[in-house]
Amino acid sequence: MERAFDMLPNLEPLRMFEVLKKNENFGGKHEETFYYIVLSRLVFKLYFEFIVNLILYVVVPTKP
Repeated sequence: MERAFDMLPNLEPLRMFEVLKKNENFGGKHEETFYYIVLSRLVFKLYFEFIVNLILYVVVPTKP
């Protein structure tokens, strides 16, 4: 079975470009920004997968 978050579009490059563009005035803090983007993307994937699994395995089978 395909993992749920694999169906989402990959927005990471676009998001990274936008955030780095906004942070150009902060003088070389791009590394922290990159780690923040990676961490937020991972948290979003885990949260999304948790919600989908909750719906598929708990909500759907308990419907009358």
